[in-house]
Amino acid sequence: MVNRKILRAAYYARYSTDDQQADSIDRQFMVCEGIVKREGFLHEPHHRFADPEISGGTARRPQYAAMLSAARKREFDVLVAEDISRLWRNMEMQTRDINELEELRIPVVTQTEDTRRENDRMMLNLKGSINESYRKDIGRRVRNKQRLLAGNRRPAGGRAYGYIPASRSESGKVEINMTEAEIIRQIYAWRATGWSGKRIAAELNERRVPAPGAGWNRRRSVPNAKRTNGEWVRTAIIGDVRRGIGILNNQAYKGDVVWGRSHWERSPRDSSIRRCELVDDATQLVTYHEERLRIVSDDLWAAVRAIQTARTPRGEAISSAKRRLGRGPVRWLSSLLVCSECGSNYVQYGRADYVCSGFHNGATCRNGARFRIEDAEQAVLHAIEYDFASPSAIEHAVSTAMTSYEREYAHAARPTPSKSVELAELDAREADVRAQYKAGKLPPTVLTAWLAELETARLAVTQPVVQETQRVTRDDLAKAYRSALAKRLGIFTKRENAGPAREGLRQMLTSGRIALRPNAERRQFEGVAAFDISQFFVENQIDIKLVAGVGFEPTTFGL
Repeated sequence: MVNRKILRAAYYARYSTDDQQADSIDRQFMVCEGIVKREGFLHEPHHRFADPEISGGTARRPQYAAMLSAARKREFDVLVAEDISRLWRNMEMQTRDINELEELRIPVVTQTEDTRRENDRMMLNLKGSINESYRKDIGRRVRNKQRLLAGNRRPAGGRAYGYIPASRSESGKVEINMTEAEIIRQIYAWRATGWSGKRIAAELNERRVPAPGAGWNRRRSVPNAKRTNGEWVRTAIIGDVRRGIGILNNQAYKGDVVWGRSHWERSPRDSSIRRCELVDDATQLVTYHEERLRIVSDDLWAAVRAIQTARTPRGEAISSAKRRLGRGPVRWLSSLLVCSECGSNYVQYGRADYVCSGFHNGATCRNGARFRIEDAEQAVLHAIEYDFASPSAIEHAVSTAMTSYEREYAHAARPTPSKSVELAELDAREADVRAQYKAGKLPPTVLTAWLAELETARLAVTQPVVQETQRVTRDDLAKAYRSALAKRLGIFTKRENAGPAREGLRQMLTSGRIALRPNAERRQFEGVAAFDISQFFVENQIDIKLVAGVGFEPTTFGL
């Protein structure tokens, strides 16, 4: 009798929207328990991972990362979830992580899928595409619902300083907050007499007036969290005339409600990364006048508007530079350097310096020291080179690459199965799919997708398989790593690469940012750039491709 190994199972559960209840996690774990009993797995309670209120389109999930870390340590043998959508709603992420789990010999089992079965891999690809499309469709449906509410002059969400949101008002409608309305009128009066935004912010802070959002329930643990210290800054007052944001640009204060000026566009690579996009098409806006929401008079609004729209020499220079160079980040350290005194970002001051935005925009921080941008870039670049070009880092990279290469080499040396058997399995699968379509169980679009997948699989089976490969040495891999590292470090020196360089560096940093503190005695700034090298190499393993006559082709190391 052959004793079958009992697989240790880990559970993963997740939900993303506030509409779902917290007991959704318990319900998913209950489903996982049923799967474990059905399959005969063994589960230990400490191998339960759950991420409430986080999208499946991002890898920035604490418990998801913990689950992958436990998998790499071989703490469990099989991953169990209610549905594949609980694990991923991003096709790129799904493919990457399933491949890694497969290399670790850890299958994924849900109510309907099991990666131990050959044919289920194609079904996972199809469901992954559907789940990713569904995630995007959720955003479209939410925005369409908000547009309908705004068109009917009903609250469509959002909070503005000076108003009580409908969810907290007694009437169920947006109402004026009389205390904050008086502050708004004072701000407009100061601006109309020529006060700058920085002077207004300093005066409000001197009077200890709470800033917008000071009492809101904001999460401080997320990267680039909104300030919660209750102090005013210049940008919250002056805002952006073109985007219609800021106290002095909000048309609702004169009774004109405008919905749809901008919307959040999420990154297809990671849904936790998003940017605010302006809506250029005026027909997409919902506008109406509601006199009961007026806070400032037309005369005061017009006086302030004239000042807000006046072009200064500095503003003209900035606009001219944008027209000449195009929009985009000029510095790859933008948004990555933070002040250790107040937690605000360092921002560019003049042409060549960085200064704390908390000090520059409202004097809410005592750190008014400046430092050269080029000095900061060189210091961080040297830190990256020191960490990733160190002997231990090179040894780690080479070992990772060699392990992957040996695995691929051994796989290529195996005898290939009979093509007739694989083709027969594909024919049977196609017949089953067509039968389900004729029975009305599959829509035409799904049938087309299935047939395309099967045809791709047939082509893969009928193509000749390369059995002979050349062996590579550790010296070859070390040389390839140094070459790729030098090439990747070069991206930081080119302006057009500022955006990709900044996001790549953010992923490498343990905390996502670098805190700098001024040292008055030594007349310098000090900080620690902590890089998560182990996480970097795990997520960006060298992909060794076996090529006839060449031997290997290492991809970039993802720095």
